[in-house]
Amino acid sequence: MISGDENGYLHPEESITCQEAAKLMASAMGYTAMAEQRGGYPTGYLQTASRIGLLRGISRSGEEKINRGDAAVMLANLLKGEMIYPVSYGSGDNRYQQGGTTPLNF
Repeated sequence: MISGDENGYLHPEESITCQEAAKLMASAMGYTAMAEQRGGYPTGYLQTASRIGLLRGISRSGEEKINRGDAAVMLANLLKGEMIYPVSYGSGDNRYQQGGTTPLNF
């Protein structure tokens, strides 16, 4: 889920961007494959995060650094959002299902 910068280093003391937060949260909810099919990082993850409601109510976008308020809103959206599960994969037939499960009732 987290691979670091181009050299593989993480910088936990630095603020993260909206697109980085979108990738982390969409991946945590199981939407990595969908985001990759939509173009990967950052565009596919931003589109997927928007589609599943993670970006609802935040004031930043793209490469802008998020503040604590935006992070809290995104986290609240994640906790209310529906997770997705693989039901079949391989041979080009990857299928996923939303089962009504949120991180709060997982």
